[in-house]
Amino acid sequence: MSVREAEGRPAGEDGAPVPVIRVERGNPTPEQLAALTVVLAAAGSRGG
Repeated sequence: MSVREAEGRPAGEDGAPVPVIRVERGNPTPEQLAALTVVLAAAGSRGG
């Protein structure tokens, strides 16, 4: 199943939606870098 086919479908027991990954060209803005840093820090703090 492709990402496009799975978009919006439950991803597991918790029924969380499947994340959508969008690829963009060019350098990220400072705001995009800050948002990515927050997401990665939160994912890393789960201890998984």
